Amino acid sequence: MSDAIQVIPRPAQLTRVEGQYEFSAQVCIFVDPAAPHVAEALLRLLGPSVGVRGLRAEPVSGNGAGGITLSIDGSRREALGEEGYELRVETTGVRGVAATSTGLFWAVQTFRQLLPAAVESSADADKKGWSVPCCHIVDRPRFSWRGAHLDVCRHFFGVEEVKQYIDLLALYKQNVFHWHLTEDQGWRLQIEKHPGLTDQGAWRTKQDGSRYGGFYTQAQAREIVAYGQARSVTVVPEIELPGHALAALTAYPELSCTGGPFQVTGEWGVFEDVYCAGNDKALGLLRDVFDEVIDIFPSRFIHVGGDECPKTRWAKCPACQQRIRDEGLTNEHELQSWFVRQFDQYLTEKGRRLIGWDEILEGGLAPGAAVMSWRGTEGGIAAAQAGHDVVMTPHRHVYFDYKHKDGEQEPGRLGINSLETCYAFDPLPPDLTAEQSVHILGAQGNVWSEGMSDWPAVQQLVWPRMCAVAEMVWSPQADRDFADFVERLRSHGPRMEALGVNYYRDETVWA
Repeated sequence: MSDAIQVIPRPAQLTRVEGQYEFSAQVCIFVDPAAPHVAEALLRLLGPSVGVRGLRAEPVSGNGAGGITLSIDGSRREALGEEGYELRVETTGVRGVAATSTGLFWAVQTFRQLLPAAVESSADADKKGWSVPCCHIVDRPRFSWRGAHLDVCRHFFGVEEVKQYIDLLALYKQNVFHWHLTEDQGWRLQIEKHPGLTDQGAWRTKQDGSRYGGFYTQAQAREIVAYGQARSVTVVPEIELPGHALAALTAYPELSCTGGPFQVTGEWGVFEDVYCAGNDKALGLLRDVFDEVIDIFPSRFIHVGGDECPKTRWAKCPACQQRIRDEGLTNEHELQSWFVRQFDQYLTEKGRRLIGWDEILEGGLAPGAAVMSWRGTEGGIAAAQAGHDVVMTPHRHVYFDYKHKDGEQEPGRLGINSLETCYAFDPLPPDLTAEQSVHILGAQGNVWSEGMSDWPAVQQLVWPRMCAVAEMVWSPQADRDFADFVERLRSHGPRMEALGVNYYRDETVWA
């Protein structure tokens, strides 16, 4: 194996030490009992390909046992933070330590990347001569929100595909999976109190007359949440309001301004029929939805969308105009903010926090809301200056429905976001003060699926650009170097192939 340390994201501190740790199936392994999901991760990694079947109940003693010891030490919290770790690979053994089980999990992902790519395959492989370069790593993330979004509404993807997505996020130390579950083109989450949302809202008719769609049962959603938890990935659900609501209005047209009828659309774009802001029943249905969402998803944040809501229907709707008068509002933009504030308050009462796209700034930001800034960084800057938490996700850097290159025959449908463009983005704007900067939680890559009709298309547009995002939100800004990143990235092609990923093969990277 090469002596190079080709870890992504680049660790905060890394020292190459002379020698190799020789790996064998007979290695003694101890994982702190306070970190059961770390033990499970190590067995998943080493069991199929190497043959390791169990762990020791006691730490491996000394350095002479040739073993692997992963321990939690709460006294290291100040130095390593909540997600940092220290990893020592020596000829006589491997030792990892972190202040939390999450930090220890990330240590395992680093060790995973030090092993040959064949470790990712359950196929029989020649393990003779497997070795890991000796090194000393002290690492911690730059940002707490290191995310990846997936739209399953424009095109639907199954449970196993979502799980693979989470697996890859975990490999590259991304800790938030933003799951876009409702849209004009489909409602994808079962809501028991309102079955029409999936009975009718999850399905649309294609141009050839065939039926298209699907949804996740609550049991499947809980399964995916647990799958993420076992990999230190938090699943943040998104329930769109007040716009992008055609799927819901198809099932319950009385919640609109006009009464319908509607149909779930297979077209892309922004549609004028939205939830009626003057209709208490629309608010009631959404509260019911959030009650069930909160029960399924333990995430601190719940995403409510809030983007691209035309005011055309509201301007002509007697109920909406009455709401504007009753609430002392000035216009329809303030009506949207009023609508969003109802759910900011509702989620706060339930112990959760609302996050929405930067349009929720229009007409006044809900007091406890966090902002996901997608139309650029300006909305995020304004929110941070006003004391609100922000996740940066500007479309000109981190939207993966854009193509990799001009003229490429790709499923991407909009502009160009090259690997280098993604990598170059810094989520922390220079015009924020130190006090304001603490409100920048991090950033994420967004995957809108209008042009991605199958899973290989998603993979092709996401990877390896998501690797660039992973390094952007984890590694110290001063240490990031695109040429160095590309050099390390080349070794990840075989790893992705072993994992069955249809990654984009740019000749300038993979030559």
